[in-house]
Amino acid sequence: MGVRLSLLGISALLRLATVVTEAPRSTGSDIRDTTKWTVVEFDKRNVSLPCAVDTSGLPLLHVGWYMCRIQMIQECRSGSEKRKIAHIENMSNVSIVRPDEFDLTLNGSLIILRILSKYNKMIFLCKGKVRFHRHHENFTILHLVFPSTSRPSLRPTTPDIPIATGPSSSVLEQAEIPSIEATILKHQLRWGGHVSPMEDHRLPKIVMYGELSTGHRVRGAPKKRFKGSLKKSLSTCNIDHKEWSDLATDRGTWHHTINQATAQFEEDRRELLKDKRQRRKARPASTITPDITLLCRYCPRICLSRIGLVSHERACSRRQRGQPS
Repeated sequence: MGVRLSLLGISALLRLATVVTEAPRSTGSDIRDTTKWTVVEFDKRNVSLPCAVDTSGLPLLHVGWYMCRIQMIQECRSGSEKRKIAHIENMSNVSIVRPDEFDLTLNGSLIILRILSKYNKMIFLCKGKVRFHRHHENFTILHLVFPSTSRPSLRPTTPDIPIATGPSSSVLEQAEIPSIEATILKHQLRWGGHVSPMEDHRLPKIVMYGELSTGHRVRGAPKKRFKGSLKKSLSTCNIDHKEWSDLATDRGTWHHTINQATAQFEEDRRELLKDKRQRRKARPASTITPDITLLCRYCPRICLSRIGLVSHERACSRRQRGQPS
């Protein structure tokens, strides 16, 4: 047992030494002194790079894989922890790629530790390992992953990047992300296709198809059970609620069906919102002609309604007598 523990300790030290030798080298400088930033040369070995990426020049509308040529990197020490700060200068050094297009593999995605927001910039503290292949050794792959509690900024300060403005439907269209309605609809249908082929004694299926043995539902518009809500979602996506369980037996066919249905739902929803907005904008402004008969007896004000005239005269008469209105 002791020999095994000692061997494990030696192997751990060897792995640690390998990681240290494979890390990129930098002369390092103070984080506040940008004039002493140095360039770090990467090679084809695995690189473990905890870094803070200043994304003020990145198109945050497209969050995903980025291949960027990092021009400046500095090394700073925060307490007992060393960190590399990578600053991406402009858009010419950044391009959106997929790992399979450039024969690139990733050993563990870069994970954001926390987000710092200062001077209209978003700084991501990332860490991870990247493997380089062929002639792309001077590039770094960054996988920007936003936490679920934060929303990426769609208003970058760089003038070269288009600013997402307008209604929420146009912002979602520019960001190329679906609405929350389509997302919930897709996940509900996918969960229904997962539960439907289950055996009848499984708890998820009992909850989905269960009914109360005693009691009655309130009239009007009561809260639906999951089965009733699923039926409404199926009709919204134009899927027959009598045949959907047969489609759900084939997982690939069911996923293809709900992807097409939710995409069509999102397209119809956006067209409906655009048409509704155009009709609202094209509506002529209402011109109300005041009635001369609704004239106040104490001042030359003309009211628009009888009840407004009564309320105004009561307050106006008090002001005439010097009483608080």
